[in-house]
Amino acid sequence: EHGKKLKALATLAYFDLVTGLPNRRYMESRISTKLVEYKKNLSPFGLLLINILGFKTLNDKFGPEVGDQVLRSVARHIAAGAGPDDVVSRWDGTRFLVMTPNTKKTLLLLLAEKLRPIALRAANMEGSDDVALKVSMAGVINRMDDTTATLKHRLASFLQDSETREGSLVLDEE
Repeated sequence: EHGKKLKALATLAYFDLVTGLPNRRYMESRISTKLVEYKKNLSPFGLLLINILGFKTLNDKFGPEVGDQVLRSVARHIAAGAGPDDVVSRWDGTRFLVMTPNTKKTLLLLLAEKLRPIALRAANMEGSDDVALKVSMAGVINRMDDTTATLKHRLASFLQDSETREGSLVLDEE
């Protein structure tokens, strides 16, 4: 009984209740672990942040139940499209974070180009035709001097750039 309660608490702490994906707290822990591993083995990892634009309009027009269906659909499709070693999470609200190990910029770009249409189709699911959702994306590869905070800052900055460019993909230049 006690073990079941602990497992339930761990699920609440590290997984998103709407999508079933790992949550931000879980991913921040994984990022910290990956940064420590990187300093030992110099195997870089990439982060791809995907945001669904126009979601508030959808939620206002069709209600939170439809909004949750869209989030579950996007989560399912991104997870199915990601690689077997990638970790997909719900970062917050309408944003999803994909961590891909042992990568470089060209591979992160390929993953982004693969996931973008998948996320876009999943976001614009049947029944929500009156609201056209867009997808913005930002990606970074970790650097030797990165911390979880610097990675999050770069991602947030690139995502903002992406959103001002009508949902384009913005990747780290290094």
